Amino acid sequence: LTRLGPAVRRALQEAAERSARQNAEETLKQSEAYFRTLTENTSDLIALLTRTGVIQYVSPSVQHILGYEERDLLSKTWDAYVSPTDNMVTTRFFASICQQVGARHRLEFRGRRRDGEFRVLEGVFTNLLDDPVLCSIVVNERDVTARRQVEAALQETNQRLEETLATERQLRSELHRLSTELRRAQETERTRIARELHDGVAQTLAGVVLHIDFLHTVTEDPMLVKELLGEMKEALAQAVIDIRDVVWILRPATLDDF
Repeated sequence: LTRLGPAVRRALQEAAERSARQNAEETLKQSEAYFRTLTENTSDLIALLTRTGVIQYVSPSVQHILGYEERDLLSKTWDAYVSPTDNMVTTRFFASICQQVGARHRLEFRGRRRDGEFRVLEGVFTNLLDDPVLCSIVVNERDVTARRQVEAALQETNQRLEETLATERQLRSELHRLSTELRRAQETERTRIARELHDGVAQTLAGVVLHIDFLHTVTEDPMLVKELLGEMKEALAQAVIDIRDVVWILRPATLDDF
């Protein structure tokens, strides 16, 4: 009986350990099933990486995003599908996050599809290397190529719009300058024409009026009347020439095209 007590206690302890182990295994199985269900029904690419960047797990969505089968990437380093031009940046980034336990950082890089096409990928990297279950870098990636293309197109459109507005402002400024110069030129031309009319035609017509008034006083002298009429005729002819010159200056510029 003395030896029976420890044996019973040991049996009970082993039974408890077996039960705990079975519960843990069942919990792990449920967690794995939940994780697989979660990753298999998401459009994002989910991957588990070792400290050296080797792909331990990749979700089936990798075929939709990058065109690879899961088996094509397993046991390969994740930079196998990174664009060579981004390789240096991604290598530094991965080395940095591996040193930050529990850290989560975002990285945008170009990924190469199986058919050779490059896509813009946005990835969230979480350091769970100290997690007893996952013990990996968890990566969640999505294809943001279409979004970046729309943003680039929008930026280009905005830039063209700004350039158009800038050109319009320049044209408005130039139009204002030309309008100001035109008004100044018109005023100058009006002043010149007014002076020519005053000094030319107006003086000539005033002289004709004086000659007419003088004719009333010398009607008895036919020779003098004839001489005065001749001078008036010449003066009026000159006035007509002066008026024609002014009219020619004032003609519409569009008539020069005919």
